[in-house]
Amino acid sequence: MASKNTPGFGIEYEVLIPAYFALKLNKENIQDFQIQSNVENMGNLDDVVIDITTNETQVSFGMQLKHKDDKNKRLLPANLEAEKGDFSLKKYCEAFKGLSDVNKQRQFILYTNAKFDPQRIAEVTNFTMIKDDCCDGNMFFNTSSGGGNVYRFEVNDKTPEDGKITKSDYKIFFSRFRLFVCQKNFEDIEQDMAEILQIDTIHVVPKYLELFRKWHQDRFTNKKIDKATVNVHFIDIFLSPFITTDHYFPFGQNEKLKLFEKVIKEFDMSLIWKKELRESWKVIKNYTTLDPMHQMMKA
Repeated sequence: MASKNTPGFGIEYEVLIPAYFALKLNKENIQDFQIQSNVENMGNLDDVVIDITTNETQVSFGMQLKHKDDKNKRLLPANLEAEKGDFSLKKYCEAFKGLSDVNKQRQFILYTNAKFDPQRIAEVTNFTMIKDDCCDGNMFFNTSSGGGNVYRFEVNDKTPEDGKITKSDYKIFFSRFRLFVCQKNFEDIEQDMAEILQIDTIHVVPKYLELFRKWHQDRFTNKKIDKATVNVHFIDIFLSPFITTDHYFPFGQNEKLKLFEKVIKEFDMSLIWKKELRESWKVIKNYTTLDPMHQMMKA
């Protein structure tokens, strides 16, 4: 029997997670964010890289995603101590050791919807596994119900050493690494995005996700998605019922859109979609004075 955890679900998770956190970050009081996918020279820690700028200070996160389609799939202590595999701490420590000094400054998260029984922490003997309730900015990424489900690790007297990895290597790696378990699966994330957008149409979330799907397929010249990019595409999505476009525009490939990006970066934009505004949209639909925006969208 074929495994239920097909590669397709893993790829979908790589689309949904950056889309979801881009949406959440867009609502936060931050200057900017940049999201990259499958980043070069990041080894086994390359799925999603997020840089967040607040008050001229930048913090960076690298996320490795492991989606399990079986909702009852459990992460076992032995998986963490294995030589190889999706949850091998040794594998990720080796990947971290191979990074450049600049990339090593990021905070790293192994992120999965797989379940883990906290009562089995003591079964992890090669490392000391500790529930982490206060891991600074990392908690923004925690989607598990009721909080918790974040763990850190420390070396102990049973931590193995070999020619490639020493206890010192593990110690440095663990200072920048967290394990997130019991996170939302892709179905729950889609539902959560619809709730954040406060929208009652089934068309908005798929249109929003299409941006990230094409970006994940490397179909854009721009390898990074930032706050301005998200806002431009939201304008396209929410105006699309009222303005006819000749084609869906890939951001970063149109000179007029580059100019528009420059303009909107001068302002803080907030998405509002309330029931009382819908009548206003109906009025806009009947107007013919949208020429500047209309021409921009048609270009």
